[in-house]
Amino acid sequence: MAKAILTDSKVRGLKAPKGKRLEVADTLVPGLRIRVTPSSKTWVLRQRAGGKVRTMTIGPFGNDAGEFTLAAARAKAVDMQATIAAGAVIAPANVRRANEGGERMADVIDTYMTRGTGRVKNPDSYRWMFDKYVIPHFGDWQLEAIKRRDLADYLDTIADRHGMTTSRRVGGLLKRLFKFAVSRDIIEADPAAALILPGAEVQRERTLTEAELRALWVATDPASRGNERNKAGRLAAHPSMFPWGAYFRLLLLTGQRRGEVAGMRWADIDLKARTWSLASTATKSARAHLVPLPPAAVALLEALPRLSATVDGKDVPSPYVLTTNGAAPISMFSKPKGWLDAAMRKALGDDLDHWRIHDLRRTVSTGLARLGVEPFVRRRVLNHALQGVDAIYDQFDYLEPKRAALDLWAAEVDRIVNGEPKAANVIKLEREA
Repeated sequence: MAKAILTDSKVRGLKAPKGKRLEVADTLVPGLRIRVTPSSKTWVLRQRAGGKVRTMTIGPFGNDAGEFTLAAARAKAVDMQATIAAGAVIAPANVRRANEGGERMADVIDTYMTRGTGRVKNPDSYRWMFDKYVIPHFGDWQLEAIKRRDLADYLDTIADRHGMTTSRRVGGLLKRLFKFAVSRDIIEADPAAALILPGAEVQRERTLTEAELRALWVATDPASRGNERNKAGRLAAHPSMFPWGAYFRLLLLTGQRRGEVAGMRWADIDLKARTWSLASTATKSARAHLVPLPPAAVALLEALPRLSATVDGKDVPSPYVLTTNGAAPISMFSKPKGWLDAAMRKALGDDLDHWRIHDLRRTVSTGLARLGVEPFVRRRVLNHALQGVDAIYDQFDYLEPKRAALDLWAAEVDRIVNGEPKAANVIKLEREA
């Protein structure tokens, strides 16, 4: 474990190795540590209390309500140490709650991620949710000491802070974890078995209007960028900046998932054949997917610069289509989405309702339906998971029906962008016999 004279900026810059946890001890307040995972930073106090060394959670690092800056964490740690020295007991919610013989939640999570997620389509999403929501609160608790009331209270807290949907998803993940722990005889009783998850997930229905799509397309055109300056005198951030303008336009033209588009690799693209090949490991449905690229998408890709990445001290072409540094695909979509919203509001004013990036995918599907594309073809375009015998026996790629559908949609986007009236007739694309 590393030690350092910590500062807020130093803590902010700490990064954990992929799939591992980093812990750094503060040299000014003995026992105070910052635990860093790929998605969270949590203050803990390691202190002898009641004849045993205990690890007590102080709280997450940050400036928001319920979070602790370095100064606040130091003050809290000193206060907790004084409480322990006076013989008082720290509130159970902050203390590891069982004897030393049980297994810690964080250790069981590691075992579950190694042994219990073999059939999970996207285990990285589980790891992210554990690191962000579960480990900062329950990581040092003994698994056998966690009661149903503890879980219910914490899920209520998540619902208040992050929303009902997040609370339900964390609760579902905890149910899987405890079921796994029972199956491995780590614990005898499952405290989550009878746990009723709060609320219900609301199915979104938002699609973008033609005016909104037109504003999006204009905002992502480099020619639309103004000369506004930030406080440092540099050009202000704008959604047309490479690679974000291309990213939003490719989402609209292809209808694929945001993570799949963000992770596009040059090796998977054939510009002559106008195809983009996604391996089963790269899709949510765990099914290989051949995406036909409409002419507008091909033209966009041909115009993109190709960055370099440094490998073993040598500059080589980056494998990623959309990247800011050549070494990794784009991520962290909230800021560019904020730039896009601001640019669209300049054109639409108060007429722009809240929307999410995933709503573009729903907009494409709805547009294809309006154009007469059969449901079966739409599902193939979007690579939705198949059901029944089709999921097992139907391995045909349906490239040409998908190509016809996306070419038709690209023509519709062109019509919308240019403000032309809707066509009187639509083409009906049916499933091949």
